[in-house]
Amino acid sequence: MKKILFVISPAILALVACGGSEGPGGMDINYEQDQYRPDSIFMPDDGSGEGVRDASQDQNVEPCDGLLELNYLDEQDDPLNDYHYKVALNAKRDIRAVVSACGVGQEDVGVVFEVINESYEGVCRLDSSYNYSITDGLVYVPVQGGGRNGSCVVRACLDDGETCLIFNVAVRNKDPDPLVVEIKQYSGQYAMLDTAKVKLFKGGGACENIPPTATTSSSEFPMLSGQARWKKLPGLEQELVQTYSILAECWIGSDMDKRVRAMGCKDDVTVEYGGSRYVEIDCTDIMPSIKGSYELSSTFDLVSGLPPQVAKVVNVIIGFFQSPTGQILLLMCHPDFGGVIGGDFCGWIFADTQDPKIGEWGTIGGVVTGIIDALLMGLLQRYCPGDDPELCTNIFKGAGDVGTILKKFRLKSTMTCSQDADKNGLLPMGVCHENWHKVVLKWTLGLDCENSPDPDTCGEIGLNMTSIDGVTEAVYADIEAQIITAKPGYKLAISKHPLNLKYGALINFAIEKILLPQLFGDGRDGLAAVDSYEDLIYALLAGRACINSGTCCDVFAESVLDKTGDFGGFLTKGLISGACDALATAGATYLRKTLTDLDTTSRFLIGTPLDDPCQLHDHDNNMKFDALGSKTKPCNWDASLDVGGYLYDPKGTFYSTSSK
Repeated sequence: MKKILFVISPAILALVACGGSEGPGGMDINYEQDQYRPDSIFMPDDGSGEGVRDASQDQNVEPCDGLLELNYLDEQDDPLNDYHYKVALNAKRDIRAVVSACGVGQEDVGVVFEVINESYEGVCRLDSSYNYSITDGLVYVPVQGGGRNGSCVVRACLDDGETCLIFNVAVRNKDPDPLVVEIKQYSGQYAMLDTAKVKLFKGGGACENIPPTATTSSSEFPMLSGQARWKKLPGLEQELVQTYSILAECWIGSDMDKRVRAMGCKDDVTVEYGGSRYVEIDCTDIMPSIKGSYELSSTFDLVSGLPPQVAKVVNVIIGFFQSPTGQILLLMCHPDFGGVIGGDFCGWIFADTQDPKIGEWGTIGGVVTGIIDALLMGLLQRYCPGDDPELCTNIFKGAGDVGTILKKFRLKSTMTCSQDADKNGLLPMGVCHENWHKVVLKWTLGLDCENSPDPDTCGEIGLNMTSIDGVTEAVYADIEAQIITAKPGYKLAISKHPLNLKYGALINFAIEKILLPQLFGDGRDGLAAVDSYEDLIYALLAGRACINSGTCCDVFAESVLDKTGDFGGFLTKGLISGACDALATAGATYLRKTLTDLDTTSRFLIGTPLDDPCQLHDHDNNMKFDALGSKTKPCNWDASLDVGGYLYDPKGTFYSTSSK
C-alpha cells in the first residue's frame, strides 16, 4: 500500500494543543515526515534553544515543484483481501486522503469522489460527491454500507481528473463469517441463468482438474441477491489458516436437470481463523459440446467465374441442352473447338468454314439440321407427346436451364469431431474430419413438383461420390477449427485446407452421368442410355438404336445421302461417316479432357471465410451443438482453385441437416 509521510507544522502542533487530535469519524490522524521538505522546519524544543532553522542547511535537498499530490492517509483495514476500509452493514465510515504540495497539506482544494464499481447497486452510498480539503490537507467523504455483504470501489480525484486514488471498500457483518462467496454480475449467453452453488476443495490448485468430491458445498442460492456463506469451516479453528479452491456452478433454476451452463473457479484462496474472506467469482459460460457427427449439405456454383478456357467448353455443353442441333454442328466444324473436327464435310454444312454460324448453311446444312431435329424429337418423346406440340417447343425452355442447375450443385458430407474443443475453443488438426460422400442434382423437367408430397426433394438425383469417374478414393480431410464466442451463441471457424475433391471430374460427371440421361434417354425404355458425350453425338446424328451396335456413323451417312444424293460422287459415305467418327472421338475427348484437366493442374482449398465463421446452434438447449447454420440462413464456404495461374473462387454455402 502506498504510504504518505508528512512534516509536522506549527499549525498541527497548535491543533494538538487544542485537543483536536481526532479527525472526521473519530479516527486519529498520524502524520509522519515525507520525502519533501519545506523551506523552514519547526523543531521541538530539546533544550538547545533552537526552534526554527533554515532548511537550506540540509544536504541533498531537491527543489520542490509545487505540484499538488493526493495520497492515502490510513493503513488498509484488510490487507489480505486488499480492502482499504471495512464498513459494517448500514453503518458509516470516512474515506480519507491528504492533499499536499512539497510535503505540506493544502487547504480548500476540491476533490471529486465517486463509486465506480459495486457488487450490487447500493452496496456503498457516498454522502457527497465533492469536498474540499481542510486543515493540513485532510479531505474525506462519509460512505454508508448497504444492507448486505458486498464491496465497492471508490475513486477520489483532484479537479485535474488525472491525480487520483482508488479505495476498495468491503461491506460486512460485524460478526464475520470466515468465508463469503458471491457471484459477480453475469453477462453471458443465457439470459435466464439465475441459480448458483459453490463448492470448496481444500488445499487449492484444483481449478485445472476439478476433483470428483468437494470438501464442502453450499446450498443453492439466487445469483443476483444471494451468497454462499460458511460460518464454520472444517478444522479451521485448529489449523488457523486454510487454503481452498472455490468452484461456482451456475444454471437456470427452471431446468429440471439443473444442467450447469456456466462456472467459475478461483485457486489458492486463503482463509484465516477469526477473520473473514470475501470472494467474488465470475460465472462464465461453458461451451456446449461439439463432439459427434453432423450431416452437411453444401451447395456450389460450379460454373460462374470459371477460367475462360474452361467456361468456353462448359458453355458448349450447356448449348447441347439449349440448341442441340446447332451446337453439335458447331462442335464438329468450329475452329475454336479443337480444330475443324469434321474436315471437308464442314464445307458442305456451313457457308463459311472459317467462321461458321448457325443459320448460315452450306449446300446440305439445312438437310442435315432437319435430320438431327427429327431425331431429336424422338429422343425427347418422353417429354414431348405427339398430341401436344406446344409442350415440345417448351422443352428446351426448361431443359436449357442447365446453367442454373450447375449453379446449385449439391454435395453431402459428414463432419465428425472425436472430442470437444479446449478451453480456448480450439479444435486441433485431426480432432475433426470431413467425408464428402454424395452428389445431388435436382432435375424437375416433366415433374409436377408443386403438388409433390415433398417439393423440396422432388426431382433430386443422388449418387455416391465413389461412382464418379476419376474419383478412386474417399474424399476425406482432417480439419483444424476453432469455436468462437459470439453474441448471441457461438460460431465455428474452419481453417482453409486442401480437399482431394476432383472438381473437374465432378462437373463432367454431373453433365455426362446425370443431366444427359435425364434429357436424352436414361435406358429405361430398353434403348441405350445417353450417358456420355460419345453417346450424345451418336444419338443426335443417328438415334439411340444404333449405339450398342456401333453403327451410328454409317446410319448417319446413309440418312444424309438418302436425302441429298452424292452430288456426282463428291459427297461420299466415307466422308460423312468419317466426320461423324471424328466428332464422336475427338470432339467428346476435347470436352471431357478440358474439364478433367482441372484436377491435374490445381488443388482445391476450402474453409470458412476469416470474417464470417459458421453459426452454431443448440436448438434443444441441452449443452450439445446440434446444427451448423440453417437452411434459411446457411453458412458460407471460402473455396478456391488455382487453374494455371487463374484463381477460381467457386461460391458455396452449407448447413447441417442432422446430428448425432
